Amino acid sequence: MNHRISSMNGSKKKGFGRHSGIYVAHQKSESFSRNSFMMALRLRNDYTIVDAVCPRCSAVPEYALHTLVLCLEVTGIWNHSSTASAIPRNEHLQPWQWWIELVAALHRQPNYSEQMTHMAYLIWLIWLDRNSMVFEGSKKSFEELLSQADTLAKESLHSHHHRRN
Repeated sequence: MNHRISSMNGSKKKGFGRHSGIYVAHQKSESFSRNSFMMALRLRNDYTIVDAVCPRCSAVPEYALHTLVLCLEVTGIWNHSSTASAIPRNEHLQPWQWWIELVAALHRQPNYSEQMTHMAYLIWLIWLDRNSMVFEGSKKSFEELLSQADTLAKESLHSHHHRRN
């Protein structure tokens, strides 16, 4: 790409330079137009344009807590999980605050490590399912997600238990 540097006295130099602590770069307009067109073409061909609206409910702009917890479809998944009563439902929380409240609620339960492992896998699977919806047009039922989270959590805990012994 060809750049010209304008100094304060109006002289032009090729490349980048410095004058009185100020950098000023001018891009040739024909180069800029061609490169902008090529970039737009590459973006269109190489990347999926994702709508900002939740892919599950199409009701609100997607944000982390909505995607993982508050969306009506995701709420159905959580309501059928073994730890439904521990799930914070406050839509005004930041994701990190939600996680802290969840951990505090689960910490009071006797099978804390099992519940936390299950929750971590379920959150991960909800995110993966969201990506499958956006990029592949497929999604799993909440029964499949819950079953897969249970299986992964049991395998993880079993593996962890055997490493200790």
